[in-house]
Parts: sequence; C-alpha cells; structure tokens
Amino acid sequence: RLFRHSYKDSWVEESVLFDKPYGKHRPTPQTSSHIGSSFTPIGLAWLAGFLCVLFFILSGRLVGLQVIHGDSYRARAEGNRERIVPIAAERGHIYDRRKIQLTKNIPNFSLALRPQELPRDPKKRRELVERLSAITKNPPEILAKTIDEYGSYSFESIVIKEDIDYDVALLIYINAANLPGIHIERGSKRLYIAGDVTSALTTKNQALSHVLGYQGKLDPDELRQLSSAGYLTADIIGKTGIEKSYESTLRGTYGWRRVEVDAVGREQAILEERAPIPGEHVQLALDSDMQTALERALRDVLTNAKKTRGAAIALDPRT
Repeated sequence: RLFRHSYKDSWVEESVLFDKPYGKHRPTPQTSSHIGSSFTPIGLAWLAGFLCVLFFILSGRLVGLQVIHGDSYRARAEGNRERIVPIAAERGHIYDRRKIQLTKNIPNFSLALRPQELPRDPKKRRELVERLSAITKNPPEILAKTIDEYGSYSFESIVIKEDIDYDVALLIYINAANLPGIHIERGSKRLYIAGDVTSALTTKNQALSHVLGYQGKLDPDELRQLSSAGYLTADIIGKTGIEKSYESTLRGTYGWRRVEVDAVGREQAILEERAPIPGEHVQLALDSDMQTALERALRDVLTNAKKTRGAAIALDPRT
C-alpha cells in the first residue's frame, strides 16, 4: 500500500496469512512449532545421560561425606574446638620397712607445646621462637630445633623444658595469645629423701640412691614399646632401681578432661573430666635408719684412713 505524507512517500510491505480459502488465496500450511530448535533426539539423549551421570556422582560424593566418612569428618570438626587433655596420676611413694617415706612428689611447672597449633608459616614460626627465647632466656636455635623435632606429632602435648621458674610460667601464661601452640603444664617432680619428711632437705642417704634409682624421659625406643600401654611422648619413666622394677605399680592411671578452646588454643570451658587413679605405694625390707648409721660409720673410717672407697657388712646387726 502507498501511504502519502506531507514530506515523503513510503512503502510498507505486509504479510497476510489465510487459514481458510479466500478468493484466489489458498490457506497457508501451519504447524504447532513456531520456534526452531537445534537439539536432535540423539543430542537430547546425550544431555539426559550426562545429567544422570552428574547426579549419580554428586549423590555418591554426598553419601561418602555424610555416611561413610561422616564420623571421621565430624571428629575432625570437633577437634578444631575441643581438646582431650591428659591428667597425670600421682606417682606412688616408696617406704622403708618401718614406713619411713623415702620419696616425695613436689609441684613444678613445665614448658610444653602442641605441634598442630604451631604456625605453619616459616616467618611466623621464627617470630614465635624469638618471643619464646626472650621470655625463657633460652637460645632461639635450641628452641627451634626442639620444635622441629616434635613437629610431626598431633595435638599431644610435648614438654620441652621442665621445672621452669614461676615468674617465667606467669609471663608465658600472660602472653599466651602471642605464643600459639605454647602453654604451661603443672606437674610434679620426684624428690628422694631420707628419714623424716620434715628433714627431707637436710638429711641425705646417699647409699640408697642406687636402690631407689631415678626417673627420666622416655627415649624413642621406650616410646615405641610402651605407647600401646598408654605412655605419652612427654612421660617420665623409672630408669633404674626400684623406680624401674616397680614402674607399673608406682605409675598409676592417667585421667583426662575434654575442654573447649578458642582460636589460639586457650581453654575456655571444661566439658567433661575423669580423675586419674594414683599409683600404689611400695614398701621395702630396708631399714633407712640402719642404713644411715652404717653409712656414717663407714664415712668416718674412710676419712681416718684417708680413703675414698669402701664397703661395710653387718654380720650380726644386734652387735
């Protein structure tokens, strides 16, 4: 059709469809599909198969995470905020035949670390070692070597320095936020005495030292042999004498407490606790007073004879 305007003429082409015959015009064939598609039946089948495979993969992964390995991942998640802290048992005492106490446990503080809480970044770890060295007055290279040596252990607490001063322990506790993985443990150390406990610091029975023996840290071989019996990396064990022979009797049984910790590993709350079982006492057939008297007499004889070694034998203790 021709449209006339005031400024120009223009043609507009129109398309007319007939669904029924009209004059000379025939009906235009029509279908139910008005938009073309590039998907063929084979393409649709491949797409459906891919979606099915993807669905089964995601479903299998979900089952693996929540059902098969659910307990393991749940334990790891809980481990990020909870800790199981062992509680050492009070070691049993050693007595002579008249029940005179020959050993004593006195409280002390130890410097300990949890390897998995230490910084992973080498620079941050060096800064930690320098801060710790400034507080404890220990050379940084020794501290760094100790930390690297125990770096493969898990959340188990490792004692790296025993019997530290109270002032040092207090400083470390105050600076705990700047010392991730480092903490103070309260424990006890063994004191060997003779005679009455009140004279423990003044009277010494030197000859009994070989009988009573002494304690020391577990070495790697001992740890491998005793880990199944509940011994920990930082444990103390009898090395010689009665301490070694009656280790299982004197040791006792560890307790534990489950605590909630913050981001830097500081305890926030105790969730559960089981008290330790103290070790049993051991009574010997020795008479410490008789041993002391014999030792004093022998020392006098050696002094008069200007000798340094000797032995004494009581053939008849009554005389």
